[in-house]
Amino acid sequence: MRWLESLQAKLLAAVCGVALVSIGVFAWVNIRYEQAERVDLVIRGASQFSDTVKRSTHYAMLQNRWEDAFHIMDTIGKQPACATVCPTGATIFGDRDQLIGEARARLEAAPKAYVPKIYGLEEVGGTSVLMLSSVPFLSLGIRPDLPLTPLPTLTWKALSKVPDIVVVGGALLYGIWWITHRRIRVQEALAQEAAKKG
Repeated sequence: MRWLESLQAKLLAAVCGVALVSIGVFAWVNIRYEQAERVDLVIRGASQFSDTVKRSTHYAMLQNRWEDAFHIMDTIGKQPACATVCPTGATIFGDRDQLIGEARARLEAAPKAYVPKIYGLEEVGGTSVLMLSSVPFLSLGIRPDLPLTPLPTLTWKALSKVPDIVVVGGALLYGIWWITHRRIRVQEALAQEAAKKG
């Protein structure tokens, strides 16, 4: 009977251990994936910025006009190059509240010229890029059915439970270990007392 109890305890401990390891692996993979995505985004942005600086400053450097090159780099560092050179004002850069006001003003000024929606205003909690379009967003390959809740809140619901599960699971495993070893020690003590009497 002692072997069966020991097997049950080991099985329970193994199941709890596998569950804890699975949760830990899931959290680790999720964190590594998010980190890789952010690093990739930073690398792409840095590469794009580097290419823009190279193209913008090439002529000034060839002419040995370093002040012009530094001025170009300073200007590029403040706003995207596409917003700087856009002659029609189709791409603008600035504070989000100002951009929302500009988008609403454009919608009011020419309601038939645009789809009556500011894309990015409320999608996934509000994005840092706002878009107006004269054609439906779906035809541009932009999903119009995104949720309104910010995406980090969805992952936070799962990831915020991990520390609690680890603590409760650890306490549970310790309790199982303690009870199992206590039973074994009690049985060994009873067996020793029986051997001394007998």
